[in-house]
Amino acid sequence: GPPRPSFHVRPAPVPDAPPSVDAQPVGGSESTASGIVVSWIASTGNVAQYLVLRGTTAGAITDTVGTVGAATTSLTDTQVLHGKTYYYAVKSVNNAGESSPALAPPVSLVRTPSAPTNVRHDRLDGLVNTLWTAPSPPRHADPPSTPSHRTRTPPGARPPPPRHPPPPT
Repeated sequence: GPPRPSFHVRPAPVPDAPPSVDAQPVGGSESTASGIVVSWIASTGNVAQYLVLRGTTAGAITDTVGTVGAATTSLTDTQVLHGKTYYYAVKSVNNAGESSPALAPPVSLVRTPSAPTNVRHDRLDGLVNTLWTAPSPPRHADPPSTPSHRTRTPPGARPPPPRHPPPPT
């Protein structure tokens, strides 16, 4: 009989990972941010959507933050807590599957206090009296237990670390 036509169907390839991913605090600095915005450069090829993942360790970036369409190249994560470091990855997705993850640099949301001010050392009766004013707390941090600290250290000795007063009863 006559030869039968043959068809060779080649599935669309899995898309390439985004070539660059970044993550930055949004709504303030690391100490006051309301979230983290993850942004990336669009992948080449047939991309249907992007999958954004988060983790609190570099080796376990597995929590889904969300998915966005192929025309979108950023997503804001508002489900973050201060005092933690977050790791993000973005994958390109199409009907053939997911790309390998493209990693963003880690972002730490840490309330970093400013340095003490008005530091003064006075000699008193063979001792050194050290005084300073504690920094103001960041906006959502707990207030300091006392506004200033005082230690007495013999000259040439190493001052002890500041002591915190016992909690009020």
